[in-house]
Amino acid sequence: MRFSLISALAFSLAVAACGELRGREVSWEIGSDDVVPLPGEDPTGAFQLKTGERISHSRYGSTKVGSEKEKHTVWVTFEADAEPILREASLKELVVESLLPVAMREGIDGARLIVEQKQLELGVAKISISDSWVFQRRDGYQWEQTFGSTLDWSVLTQELYRDPELELDIPSTALRVTWGSGKYRNEIHTVADPDLSPKEAMFRVIDLMVRQTQCDAEQELQPDYLADANLDTVYIFAYPEPRGDLLKLVPSVNYGLGRQSGAWTCDKATMIQEVESLDWENIRTWNDLIR
Repeated sequence: MRFSLISALAFSLAVAACGELRGREVSWEIGSDDVVPLPGEDPTGAFQLKTGERISHSRYGSTKVGSEKEKHTVWVTFEADAEPILREASLKELVVESLLPVAMREGIDGARLIVEQKQLELGVAKISISDSWVFQRRDGYQWEQTFGSTLDWSVLTQELYRDPELELDIPSTALRVTWGSGKYRNEIHTVADPDLSPKEAMFRVIDLMVRQTQCDAEQELQPDYLADANLDTVYIFAYPEPRGDLLKLVPSVNYGLGRQSGAWTCDKATMIQEVESLDWENIRTWNDLIR
């Protein structure tokens, strides 16, 4: 079982997604090339995305060029070329799960993703050919793409129905997210009553998880969709307001349930204890999730 307090769409136990992009950190201005590997990290910043694509080199940090305002910037180099649809999915993952959540956590209202294509050496000079995308934070949780080739940031609009007992607006169907391996996860994106705290919303999510999966019941009583061997995890999210699009980084809580020895099992009392054990003293409001 996996549970988390998350900013936007990062999927690990964290108050913000500062560790999602494992790379090298650099504080950079024109004329500076200081790059210091993070302790315990691959010095090249290599890692694999959920889409299946591999990043061969990466670094990240605060940048300020000329009179522009400070931006949280990420540089990446993909290991190989990819079909446009796959590359767009990878770019969205980098932006939504790593770039923008970290910028919000750091209180920086600008962000830039740089994809380095190749480096040419002309004598002692090195010239990098790259693509870049720039984002600016607007009101509240909303960001806007201000530079770079157009990417589709829309999300599938689903009709929600109100569950008065759980105080959640719940979609009638789950979304399927398929990774490069062919495995997939089901996601249920709910909207919590705005008066609920993140902790209260997490308990509602647990109630919904048990209801949707019957993970505390015998296997023959569980829904048929769980029998698909390619289904890896079921995640349920709760947001304080609708997302609108992928660049609206509404904070959320989620609970993820995976297979245990091939079976979908859970103990609700243990799930509740896990949530109770979290440090809620500093997480009283939804905005506390992105500080």
